[in-house]
Amino acid sequence: MEFLYIDGEKICIYKDGKVSEYESGYVKRYRETSLATAKNNEWKRKGRTERLLNEDYFFNEEEGVYVLIHSIAPTGEDGKIFYSFTVNDSSGIYCKYLGDEKKTEAHVVSSNEVDFTTLTNTTLGLLATVKKGDVTADIALFSEDKSEYKCLTSGDSLDENPSFRKDGKILFNSYGVGRDENNNFLEYAPSEIYLLDLDSMEITEMMSDPEYSFVKPIETEKGFYCIQKPAKEKERRNPLLEILLIPVRIVQGIVGFVSFFVTMFSGKQLVKDNRRGSSMARNFKKDERKIFVLNNFVRVENELKKNSKEKFYGFIPRSWKLIEVKKDMATGEVTTRELVRGVADYCVLEDGTILYTNGKHVFSIKEKNENNYEVERIVGADCCLKVAPATPINIEKQEELFSNL
Repeated sequence: MEFLYIDGEKICIYKDGKVSEYESGYVKRYRETSLATAKNNEWKRKGRTERLLNEDYFFNEEEGVYVLIHSIAPTGEDGKIFYSFTVNDSSGIYCKYLGDEKKTEAHVVSSNEVDFTTLTNTTLGLLATVKKGDVTADIALFSEDKSEYKCLTSGDSLDENPSFRKDGKILFNSYGVGRDENNNFLEYAPSEIYLLDLDSMEITEMMSDPEYSFVKPIETEKGFYCIQKPAKEKERRNPLLEILLIPVRIVQGIVGFVSFFVTMFSGKQLVKDNRRGSSMARNFKKDERKIFVLNNFVRVENELKKNSKEKFYGFIPRSWKLIEVKKDMATGEVTTRELVRGVADYCVLEDGTILYTNGKHVFSIKEKNENNYEVERIVGADCCLKVAPATPINIEKQEELFSNL
């Protein structure tokens, strides 16, 4: 068995029981440059006067590198893989050469305006999620030589996790964006599954429910797999603790009011925040107890305690389920089957084996028969949020898509 996965900032390849780990060359160079800049600026911080005059006094260049390795995908060539990343305000897709000491990486695309997040590579083309700002995102298709891309979706929504069906149509999930009367972002609507026909550019709704979000659809013989998670997680509150925290919240409210007052009339923050970088990367590093997964913040320690009764437990909520959706072509009836719980990401290998991660472990799911399957732990990890097949997904429909769009 061979597959790809991301463990924190490490790019990993599992093959026949052995794990090979690689680091992002771009991230490594960025950190080295930041450290060199910090050392070159040390003279500014030697004296009290110089420190006061230096407006970036509280910013540590080395510690101010915020990194997220978003996704990983096979290229179809031996010893080469794609990966996407965000480092501070820069995002891109690079091709990594495995085992080549001289040529370690090659630039594919980069930008300071958008984030390149989820990647899916197939024999029909490379699909990606292109996130615009902090709220919306589009589905993009790359040209055959990966020199340019075209966005296939648009609008006030977060479209992500694209995957080709065998007929060349694209499955993806989409969160609608809720805004107030001043066009400020409020919240996302529950994620729904859609099908995009590239011939007509028509989009058809495949699955929705106001109580649940459905994420990352992948085609099966009779339907598709996807991750189902509650639209809003229920929080268990301790009434006694809530009463005891009332004085603390009153103080927090007073501090917040004073901070707002100072900002409004002086134009400066009460406490300066010199942290830089994209919101996703910054949030990942700001508080290690919270991790941004599938458009939600997950409290790692809390979830680890909740799941600790399991043999190989992780930090993904058990309410996040991998399900199989089937549609009876004769009657039109749609049925769902739960496979496993606590799923951050999954992929399907060529032989039909499903791989999934709960954040701390990667598992395989193999079907024994229509109603029976077995789950096996494959490898452990520190923080695994993405898994991918080691070869591009084979799509039977072969044609030049990019030039026809």
